[in-house]
Amino acid sequence: MKIVETDWWFISLPEEWQAEQEEESILITDPDDLGCISLTCLQAESEKAGVDDAKSIMEDFGVDTTLAQTIDLNDIPGLYVEGEEDGDFLREWYLFANDMVLLVSYSCGLEDKEMDRSVIDEILDTLELKLDEEE
Repeated sequence: MKIVETDWWFISLPEEWQAEQEEESILITDPDDLGCISLTCLQAESEKAGVDDAKSIMEDFGVDTTLAQTIDLNDIPGLYVEGEEDGDFLREWYLFANDMVLLVSYSCGLEDKEMDRSVIDEILDTLELKLDEEE
């Protein structure tokens, strides 16, 4: 496994997966170039990010917040939604901590939507934030 690290988080990837910085996001691609994970840190409107901040960002991106499920990914609270858009299959996690929302999205073709599901879940199980929780 190799580690991808930013100022805010780190994650472990299988050796054959590739990561690159693109503007404000880190893009992680599978070895077949069929799917892509994108991780983007977004500033929350409040000092202590929460569900309302995640929903606000979701609405900004045109995501139907009524479809969102409350999740806890490695002790990181957030919202999760999946669906189809423009012929692609999307999975999106809106994770919140301190004053940020970490948007993690995975996209692939509709025909490939189950191919990497377990690998994506395994990769995301290694995600850890480096932020200090302020109580």
